[in-house]
Amino acid sequence: MKLFIFLIALLLSANAQAQQSVSTFANSQNSVLSSFGVGTTAPAVTLDATGSPAPSTTGVEDDFHITRANNPTISWPEVVSFSVGSYSYNVNFPNTRLDINLKALGNGNLIGDKNVMTLLSNGYVGIGTVSPVTSLTVNGNSATGSAGRAVNTGTTSDTIAAGIASTYESANSATTTLTFAAPTGDGERRRVCLKNASTVTWAVTTPATAVAGLPTAFIAGQCVEAVYSSTSGTPTNAAATTWYVY
Repeated sequence: MKLFIFLIALLLSANAQAQQSVSTFANSQNSVLSSFGVGTTAPAVTLDATGSPAPSTTGVEDDFHITRANNPTISWPEVVSFSVGSYSYNVNFPNTRLDINLKALGNGNLIGDKNVMTLLSNGYVGIGTVSPVTSLTVNGNSATGSAGRAVNTGTTSDTIAAGIASTYESANSATTTLTFAAPTGDGERRRVCLKNASTVTWAVTTPATAVAGLPTAFIAGQCVEAVYSSTSGTPTNAAATTWYVY
């Protein structure tokens, strides 16, 4: 009997506490919260969402979704997801990576299944790739129809292909020769980035006949953007059939 009375008292106490909690939460709707935490009891900023610890040294996990619910016969659910993680491991500092993903598949899964942009804490930004290697790496077609990016692996020589907006020299040696393939037309631009410091000798393929103003001494990670002029005067005082710094 005593046990029964104890259980009844315990239930009544729990119910009273629950009612008080609900009342306190309801009353708080009329006040302004100074901070709000998701996954943390000690939010450090106004809105602080903290995910689970990293399961590995690289990779990302979904942390935040924005979803518009589906409307049958009208639309699938639309989802934007933000995934946070690391692009490499370093014992001294974090190598933070942020993926922005959109839902692209026709199913009911409420996830962003198509990566559209990746940002790295080293300042690199990728569009269509989760592994950018320059300040802006585009994997796909640009607005002008040129392919987005090429990765060359030559050490002492390489060709900067036509129709490629950005070329990354991933294994260049201390001295290297880079040759512009024949331009596709007047005003064509090509961006070239070198992973390693190098002294560069520039070469051209006809109808181009020369380069003007392009740097020859590169530090690691340096880029240059060149534009082809088929006629004189563009850029100002330019000679015809020449690659110039853009």
